[in-house]
Amino acid sequence: MENKKNKLRNFALSGLVAITLATATSCGWGQKILEQDLNYKTLVGRTGHVTFYLGNGDVEQDFPNARIIYSSSDSRCLWIKSDGNEYYWQGDAKVKLDN
Repeated sequence: MENKKNKLRNFALSGLVAITLATATSCGWGQKILEQDLNYKTLVGRTGHVTFYLGNGDVEQDFPNARIIYSSSDSRCLWIKSDGNEYYWQGDAKVKLDN
């Protein structure tokens, strides 16, 4: 009798785990964890030479002494500080922020 209870409990727990996994992956929750929390590495705080290129390979703007203030791959935005000026990009919008 005890063996049947254990089998029934294990079957119920397996079903609960399967439902939870199916729900989490179907609504994107599981994918979000894999993409953002495990694989995404932020650029915030990094320093160095930043160059923006046009689609044809020409240089659009060049910042030899840049520091990344904010970056996001989801919204395609980047906020940098270079030589005392701040610049913000999101998609095709480019803004120079006056201090």
